[in-house]
Amino acid sequence: MAARSILKRDTRNSESMRERAWRNIMVSAINEGLRRKLFSLRPGDNQWPNHGEPYVYTFSAYNGIEAIACIKDAGFDEISIHVALWPTKRAEEFITSCNAGFLAGEAFARGWFLRQNEAKLQGFDKGLCCRKHLIQTIADIDMKPLSYNDKGPAPGYLQW
Repeated sequence: MAARSILKRDTRNSESMRERAWRNIMVSAINEGLRRKLFSLRPGDNQWPNHGEPYVYTFSAYNGIEAIACIKDAGFDEISIHVALWPTKRAEEFITSCNAGFLAGEAFARGWFLRQNEAKLQGFDKGLCCRKHLIQTIADIDMKPLSYNDKGPAPGYLQW
């Protein structure tokens, strides 16, 4: 009988297909928000109308995939972001909820855009609700962030 290793592999730096899908959905919404100048990479620079309230916008995420996003000031120079691809007819009604899931669209992601020390995407831990047949399609999109870090740690990871 072969000896089993008691050391666990560090998986924080490896990306699963679900993590890549989540990342691509979030990056598409952040990039669109930056393009529209709804917010910037600078701490506290929220520019959407009534930035004390949630703001909802629609956009084309990639190759004509319809999307809807909701941004909210989360305090501490963070923006809470919820995004749905292939939105439902009632997506605008549900997208403001952090657990909207399939009520908002065929793929739903949530996370945070931090801007305090550096601009970076943060989240993932159960932040994706996606139809199984779409995960690979979304994960394979070549989505590049616009001058920010898209590999921030998930909440709860300790940084030493």
